[in-house]
Amino acid sequence: MITVVFTDRAKESLAEILHFLRERWTQKQIDELYSDMEQLISTIDDNILKHPYYKNSNIRKALIARRQVSVFYKETGRDQITILLIWPNKKNPKTLRSLLK
Repeated sequence: MITVVFTDRAKESLAEILHFLRERWTQKQIDELYSDMEQLISTIDDNILKHPYYKNSNIRKALIARRQVSVFYKETGRDQITILLIWPNKKNPKTLRSLLK
């Protein structure tokens, strides 16, 4: 079984997204986001799917929540991945690049 570690930045970005979504989405859609995160972790754990690398780096990018949210992660050990950032795709991509450096 793989260990999943969330960086502080990933926790903060997830909290920001959830705060935003609670104002605009239904509880059903928020539950779907949680379900998508669980499914993402499961597919990584089962080694079913390797997501593409982001911009020629060692960071992988997965799309969840009907492609509205990106999850950036990297393999930090044989049995560990680290979630670096959870990003709403409507935000400024220039900010994203600086956060992933």
